[in-house]
Amino acid sequence: MKFSVIIPVYNSEKYLKECVDSVLGQTHDDLEVILVDDESNDSSPKICKDYSLKDSRVKYIRKRNGGTSSARNVGLDNATGDYLMFIDNDDVWMDINAVSDINRLLQESNADVLMFDTAVYNQKSDKLDYKTNNIDRRKIIGQSAADALRTIMSNGVMSRAVWSRVIRRDVVEKSHIRFPEGMRNEDTAFSAELIINSKSYDWYNNVFYKYRVNTGDSQTSKPINKDQLDDLKRILYRFANAGKKMDEDMREALYSYLAFPYAVWIGYSMVSDETSKMEIKEMKKISYLLRYDEDSSVKTLSKAYRILGYKGVCLLLKFWVKKNR
Repeated sequence: MKFSVIIPVYNSEKYLKECVDSVLGQTHDDLEVILVDDESNDSSPKICKDYSLKDSRVKYIRKRNGGTSSARNVGLDNATGDYLMFIDNDDVWMDINAVSDINRLLQESNADVLMFDTAVYNQKSDKLDYKTNNIDRRKIIGQSAADALRTIMSNGVMSRAVWSRVIRRDVVEKSHIRFPEGMRNEDTAFSAELIINSKSYDWYNNVFYKYRVNTGDSQTSKPINKDQLDDLKRILYRFANAGKKMDEDMREALYSYLAFPYAVWIGYSMVSDETSKMEIKEMKKISYLLRYDEDSSVKTLSKAYRILGYKGVCLLLKFWVKKNR
């Protein structure tokens, strides 16, 4: 099978070669690498062009600056593979056999989405942190989408990041799934769309994706601001409403997926000086998301919600954010 690997590029001259080499060095060579340069002003465009000239598998596209979502959407528009993969321009694949393994698994399962866990590399401390989660793949392949998602969430490995997924391109094209442009939390929205539209799942136990943090350059290195909180609010309301039209099992899966970003929204809103009392009251309208605790990361919070109610959870999350940020 052919894999389309989409890499949005913006001012990443320090890390870009390591990123691209980790993809091109895969033992499975039936892939295309789509480098979408979002109008970088460093040497990234030259690096991209050089790769496209020396390797026919590389497509180089330069576009007007529009952000990560816009760049990824251009990548989707130009992808021709059977499956889609994403990697950020400062991240790395650590295992040259990863795509070969994934190809073998997908030949067996023919799944719409294959998921895997990732490792976090702290640029400042030079430490790589990850835990091995050997999930029983038999509890995922051949199961209903709701049951497969339930297994993944209960093991605490439900990521919102799109680069932790391998996605059948037909699912994205037939459902017209794209990243919302001009806003943050785009991965949360895209992955929620996948939950709504995907029918089957698979799992790869090998941790091969190295996610780089604390570079000082990426969006994730910057504190959450009011605009980002408002973006998250719109996403949560949109998919909470979408869940009302789904059958009970899939609604439970979607709401369990949304519960964690909902908790993030509350916590960071509570410590923001720009959050009004009216907005805090408005958040309560979808507090029912906290009742859905398939995701192990929200089980304790869900119990607190049942005992302390909405106001009590707000105070707990405010304390947690202040302590950890």
